[in-house]
Amino acid sequence: MIKSAANRKVSFWLEENGGVLLRQCSADKDGRGPWDLPTGDIREGETEVQALERFALDLLKVPCEVGPRLLQLVLTVDGAAQQRAVYKIKLDPRAGVPRPDPSVRMGWDKKSRLGDIASVEFRQVLAALRAVKTAKPPLKPKIGGSSAPAKKK
Repeated sequence: MIKSAANRKVSFWLEENGGVLLRQCSADKDGRGPWDLPTGDIREGETEVQALERFALDLLKVPCEVGPRLLQLVLTVDGAAQQRAVYKIKLDPRAGVPRPDPSVRMGWDKKSRLGDIASVEFRQVLAALRAVKTAKPPLKPKIGGSSAPAKKK
C-alpha cells in the first residue's frame, strides 16, 4: 500500500451523451498533448470520496454526486508507483452547467477514440477498466452432490 499522500490520486469518470470528460495533461506550443481523466490529489486525512468531491467542485465549479468506485490500481508514473482510484460521478442537475477554469483544457471525447489521445497513465486505466468489464465471475463451487446436471422427470 502506498502511504505517501503525494502518490495517492483520485480520478473521476463523467459520461454524458456518449462522451467522457477528459483533461489535457500538458500541451506543447501547438496545443497538442496527452489527455487523461480529471485527476486530483488525496490530501492527508481525506477519504477518497472527500478528495473527489473537493477536487470535482474545484475543477467544475458545481457539486457532484459520487457513484461507485470503478477501479483501484497502482500505476507507474515517471518510474514511481502511484495509487489511483477511479470513481463514476454525476453532476447535480440543479446546480447548472459546469464552469471550469478557462486555463484548464478540458473536453468531451467519444469512448471509441479514448486510446488514440490517452496519456500513458490513462492507457493503464483503460486497460484495467476493460479487464474488469470482461472478467468472468468466479464459478460457485457446488457443495456435496454430483456436478452432473439434474435429470428431468
